[in-house]
Amino acid sequence: MFRIMEMGRTSLVGEVLKCPVDKRNIVPEGFHNSLHWQLGHISTVTDEIVFGKSGEVWSVPTEFKAFFEYGTKPSTWTAEPPPWDDVLFQLTDQMANIRKVFAGKLDVKVKTNPFKGETVEELLLFNLFHESIHSGNILAMLKCFGVRTPI
Repeated sequence: MFRIMEMGRTSLVGEVLKCPVDKRNIVPEGFHNSLHWQLGHISTVTDEIVFGKSGEVWSVPTEFKAFFEYGTKPSTWTAEPPPWDDVLFQLTDQMANIRKVFAGKLDVKVKTNPFKGETVEELLLFNLFHESIHSGNILAMLKCFGVRTPI
């Protein structure tokens, strides 16, 4: 489980590193959010799903929530979001933190949550589903910017 999550996240980070700096905060036509938002959203919602719903301490900085939680979007930001490099650091560091906190605990029951996951493993699986949706959007956005991607 952890290896697959880490492979997907590493691949995603590798792809977004190809994006020109001037494109990171552009919302392409047909999309609702920027690459910067997408990446921050993945790390924030991963924390909400995996850490929050299992009763563990969140690993992303609390200021991420105001910018990247469900329902947020760059067009309504009233301040500068966390820097791109900080978001990429969180995306990378988060995987090691998940492995550290949840290794050997996949079958641990979690508190009631809207995702209907009963165990840590089910939360991680739901998170993979969520992350794959946003990864697809990210790859499509990169194509809009003329960045060659594996799909």
